[in-house]
Amino acid sequence: MSEAFDAVNREASWDRARNALDAAAALLLPGESSEALVEFRDFIARNELELAFDELVTIGDDLELDIRFWLLLDSAAREMRLYSAALDVPHLTSADLCRRHIAVHSESSA
Repeated sequence: MSEAFDAVNREASWDRARNALDAAAALLLPGESSEALVEFRDFIARNELELAFDELVTIGDDLELDIRFWLLLDSAAREMRLYSAALDVPHLTSADLCRRHIAVHSESSA
């Protein structure tokens, strides 16, 4: 594969991740205003998607949100390949918290 092809694929993947993060943020309550949400918007503006992901997980971890929120974050994490990186980290990551929320929702709907 050429470097140009890889760059196009990487850019498309990050666009999909950004779209998933924006869609997850849109599921937050309209009045939800926190320092983490301000940080999220700042990270998105600077194209720091992994940090934006972390902020949304921080916000969502404190709220009871619909599983759609967590599935969108899961999609973003997969596009950014955060799960494979999480395996190398000995402490709990935002990607791990996302997985836990999906598991809890799955168990409660069964």
